[in-house]
Amino acid sequence: MMQPVIMPVLDMTMERGIILRWLKRQGDQVRAGEPLFEVQTDKADIEVEAPVDGVLARIVYPEGAEVPVREVVAYIAAPGEEFDAVPQVASPSGTASEPSEAFGSAVAAEPAPLSAARSAGSGSPQQGRIRATPAARRRARELGIDLSRVAGTGRSGVIRVADVEAAAGVTSGASEEPHAQTVDGRHVASPPAPRVPSVVHPFNTTGGMNDDGLERVPVRGNRKAVAERMAESARIPQVTLYARANAVPIQDFRRQFGPAVTEATGHPLSYTAVLAFVVARTLPRFPYLNAHWREGEIWRFRSVHLGIAVALPEGGLVVPVIRDAEKRSLAELAQAVADVSARAREGRLRSDEFGGGTFTISNLGMFGVEYFNALLNPPQVGILSVGAITQQPVEDAGHLTLRPCITLGLTFDHRAVDGADAAKYLRHLVEALEDPWRLLI
Repeated sequence: MMQPVIMPVLDMTMERGIILRWLKRQGDQVRAGEPLFEVQTDKADIEVEAPVDGVLARIVYPEGAEVPVREVVAYIAAPGEEFDAVPQVASPSGTASEPSEAFGSAVAAEPAPLSAARSAGSGSPQQGRIRATPAARRRARELGIDLSRVAGTGRSGVIRVADVEAAAGVTSGASEEPHAQTVDGRHVASPPAPRVPSVVHPFNTTGGMNDDGLERVPVRGNRKAVAERMAESARIPQVTLYARANAVPIQDFRRQFGPAVTEATGHPLSYTAVLAFVVARTLPRFPYLNAHWREGEIWRFRSVHLGIAVALPEGGLVVPVIRDAEKRSLAELAQAVADVSARAREGRLRSDEFGGGTFTISNLGMFGVEYFNALLNPPQVGILSVGAITQQPVEDAGHLTLRPCITLGLTFDHRAVDGADAAKYLRHLVEALEDPWRLLI
């Protein structure tokens, strides 16, 4: 029996998704869990996996189509199943369509290669699937770049927007040939030339300033989603409390367990991972903060589904969720934080890693920010902001001395949480950070 593939609901506010790219063609073998197509939502670009093993019998919507959630986008036939008579489904134009060669050709080929002058002698393209972020693929289509000839600098060789622009030699107003060279058949950036490259955000389609010095940037995609979420958050009566913690124990904790965590997971024990561990272990004792505000009701959760705010390299923000964080060991959380953060930046998050978070951590300490007021991520009622570790004057045995300290900010929804209760958790969190070893017991 034919297995329909639907446009998934990737978060609680999603209504439609745009099919960016089909990773398989009609007639291709697919395996359950294998990436099938890339979809763009208001929040991020992600890969959607095949639900079953079989053959991709029919692609209903081509690349670029905007599809409502739960709409059938393709059919997968069971191995050995005849699929000449595929169920009729409304095409993007609203009329029923039959399977045909023409429909199969709706799956776009790779972007056109560079001009012959640039690609001459550059060797044969890469074999197999090209690993590139969705944003990089869009940029490649805009610039006419053949991704098979671009060297990726992202994790595991993933091609990023900067790699595409380097291969194309994107510059500010330059008319001469791009500064690119060919290495092993791929276009890579040449050493810096005496000119300033332009940085173009994925939502900037204006091409730069006009003659009056004005640039009008359309707000769409992730930037639009962030804007709408922040406007929604600003309507919530929220309060932020601040507290300073002695950072020496956290530093000692990382030095003690960092090597073992790195050996076990291949990832360093970051400060964000330590904070995630402490929050996940302490939050269940304060369920009024591990909660949602929904239409006049407070939904409290037993499990901590921890959101980690991640800034995207091409602009914007995404909050992947680590589920059941309170059940994970220190090493497991360190691996999860590093993994979802890296894949978020590369646009490779899975659909189950969006939405459903019960509390969020936002860390700007790596940028030197000492403290900040994080806005709530609705419908969550709490978010923790984390600043940089700085030397602060403290009193010690009657003497003034400098000590590494970290400032935490707890923002809470005052409709769901009283100030005194929020202060109790913040005090408990500081105590836990100043003695994280006891959380291992």
